Amino acid sequence: MLETRPERPVAPGRAGPLNILLTEGSSTSARHALYALGPLGHRIDFCDPQHWCMARFSRYVRKAFRCPSFLHDPADYLQFLADRLRAEPYDVLLPVHDQVNLLARFREQFGRRVGLAVPEIAAVAQLQGKADFARLLEELGLPQPAMRIARTREACVPPRGFPCYVKRNYSTASTGVWFVEDQVQLDDLLDRLQREGAFNGRHEFLVQQPATGQFCVVQSVFQRGRLVGAHSYRVRRRGIGESPQAREGDRHPVVHEHLRKLGAHLGWHGALHLEYFLHGETSEVQYVEANPRIGETLNATLSGMNLCERLVRVSLGERLPDFDAGSPDENSAPMDARPSARTHSLTSALLEIARTRQGRAALLREMWQAVRGRGVYAASEEELARFDDCRSFLPMIYVYAQLLAAPGRADRIVDQAVRNVTLSEEALQRFDEISAQDVERWFAQRKPALT
Repeated sequence: MLETRPERPVAPGRAGPLNILLTEGSSTSARHALYALGPLGHRIDFCDPQHWCMARFSRYVRKAFRCPSFLHDPADYLQFLADRLRAEPYDVLLPVHDQVNLLARFREQFGRRVGLAVPEIAAVAQLQGKADFARLLEELGLPQPAMRIARTREACVPPRGFPCYVKRNYSTASTGVWFVEDQVQLDDLLDRLQREGAFNGRHEFLVQQPATGQFCVVQSVFQRGRLVGAHSYRVRRRGIGESPQAREGDRHPVVHEHLRKLGAHLGWHGALHLEYFLHGETSEVQYVEANPRIGETLNATLSGMNLCERLVRVSLGERLPDFDAGSPDENSAPMDARPSARTHSLTSALLEIARTRQGRAALLREMWQAVRGRGVYAASEEELARFDDCRSFLPMIYVYAQLLAAPGRADRIVDQAVRNVTLSEEALQRFDEISAQDVERWFAQRKPALT
């Protein structure tokens, strides 16, 4: 399906501040988007089910709105968005997390009323699930670790022995992924999954050998199948849930070529990021996961590639040139851009230390390392708090105080965060129950405007 807004050439210079509505404010992706778009002067609002979410503590936010959960009450969430868009003239609706999966189903209805860059739902379906993505890689001949897709307990056999990973088809925030070292651990895991009713024929699992090499991520923006922005970084250290805790910008040309092939095949429109492992000696890559969202982009922004700004321009229908890794992002790069910027999240490191029961002394040592800029923090910038946005330090201070007072609270903090963003098969079923006619009816309603 074609976009409802026609392309137009990029106007010289900046077009002035835009009114942007973020689809949520709890994720770290939302925080990174604020640091990419706020300094450019855009007027940014967000909606979120939680009152005290992370994005509320930022000088770059103009208004915050409480809304239903897109996971648990997707119909009410969409109706809220429709009401909000009728109440105020936004230029761009920017999905910063898995709201992409919901909005892609209704991109025609929303795209007629606001700038929105999301792919077709058929394209999203081919890579949203881990097993689905593995099938797509196999079809396109793109590299991945040895794998097997299973629906039954008997089929959950490592393709090349142990160790291996067992992954639910649908999961986010590193939930539903288990590292299995031997047959005893595998049997224990399969027993638990069987008790939970996971082997009912409706759920798929990916059994995959571990990839080798350096863990990396590439983030990108596409416009009708054309790659118009990309940034790669290598993960210097992992934090909570194996997510990146420290990053360094990098360039991997072979990954850009694979991206172009993947995006052209899917006719991708909007944001996309891939996780992969790079073998330094051979430059060979193995892809392990894809997500139809922009992700955490501060490293890209500091490296001179403002992917959020490019996504905004694609949302407006401006025709962007094809991506050239050697060309600077003249429209949105900061003056002090460094192609290999180093960034980190101290919060992620502290949560991992607390969850693994290393104690208060380990927490204090890690904080001292960050303050002194030693180890992984050397020549690196904090991702979740910036000195040009002093309010952003408040949630960090609160979390640090909680962990020092009672390190065991890390489990509760993380579980709550994961519960608010985890995309499950049950959530996808709720998405499918909503029709385009429902959305059109919500836009047509004459309810009092939201304030």
